[in-house]
Amino acid sequence: MLDQQGRDRFRYNNVREGWDTIVGFDACEDRLEISLTGFRLGLMRGVLQSNQFSLGATTQTTHRFLFNNDRLFFDPDGSGARSAILLAKVTGNDLSRTNIVVV
Repeated sequence: MLDQQGRDRFRYNNVREGWDTIVGFDACEDRLEISLTGFRLGLMRGVLQSNQFSLGATTQTTHRFLFNNDRLFFDPDGSGARSAILLAKVTGNDLSRTNIVVV
């Protein structure tokens, strides 16, 4: 997927969607939209909660989204018992939790 130089929205409806490459992501304007009904697991509508995001490897069981080496993963349990699922490779500005919105 290619950023179109504006306020782009990249939507994920469930954990089976993914393995995308997002080129030119602008952390100041763009966002990833995550479907509440497709992901669940303690998520709430709105900007992703700080305890549900990690830069690097997961360190808490509340972490659901991990951004590591330009790759965004969804971790269904935060414990490593179940493997994290690759959603996207994101190139451009660094992604933060405020770029992830649960809808």
